[in-house]
Amino acid sequence: FVKFDPTVVQSYNGNIVVAGGGAPSVNVAASGAGINTLPSVTTGSASSVTTTSATAAGSISANGCTAVTAYGIEYSTTSGFVNGTGTQVVSSNLSGGNFTSGLTGLTPNTPYYYKAYATNAGGTAYGTEETFTTLAAVPTLNATTITAFGNVCINTTAGPNSFTITGTDLTTADVTVAALAGFTYSTTSGGTYTSTLAITQPGGTFSQEVFVKFDPTVVQSYSGNIAVAGGGAPSVNVAASGAGINTLPSVTTGAASSITTT
Repeated sequence: FVKFDPTVVQSYNGNIVVAGGGAPSVNVAASGAGINTLPSVTTGSASSVTTTSATAAGSISANGCTAVTAYGIEYSTTSGFVNGTGTQVVSSNLSGGNFTSGLTGLTPNTPYYYKAYATNAGGTAYGTEETFTTLAAVPTLNATTITAFGNVCINTTAGPNSFTITGTDLTTADVTVAALAGFTYSTTSGGTYTSTLAITQPGGTFSQEVFVKFDPTVVQSYSGNIAVAGGGAPSVNVAASGAGINTLPSVTTGAASSITTT
């Protein structure tokens, strides 16, 4: 009975010599080869694709000759990229032969190419290349609230109070602050105040504090919304509240003195 125990990757073919009993020896041909197969790995689909992230799946159907020591997803922005030249994201959630890797820090509106991989002592095996495209970035604007001005005497000025505009993924279009009767704006607390603002910005991320003064001229409520728009984003409203008043003097009757006949 014969067992075969290869230790290296090679052919072990040869003859087993059998001799003795005063007889001429005879040869028994023995054939075998040592191999070290790679894992069998399949690239799965991509899911949860956003502007900057995605989840890519893979599966390992067979470990090969030795245990799998690492597995995950390798990706690139180059179609047909050479195995081992992409960015590897190691996974650790293998279950039933299946796993996923979370890809982060991606660029919006960009095609990505990816392959599942698995490594054992024989080397690294790759699945077929698959692809997905990240979502296009959507410009957004946000604004904080502004403290209410309350009741303010007409023909006087209150403030400044302020609110802050922030934006992400903006185009290079100006960010505008629309007019609202009774209110004026500036980008600095001590600057020149105007009824509207057009703020030049380079696109991408944006942040600007806007200072607001309230200048009522008649007795009425001036409450309303300050519209903020631009950068390719939907406009947002900042609620501004104040009222013009015209109070009478505060007067007190005092005592009479120096009383005569007339």
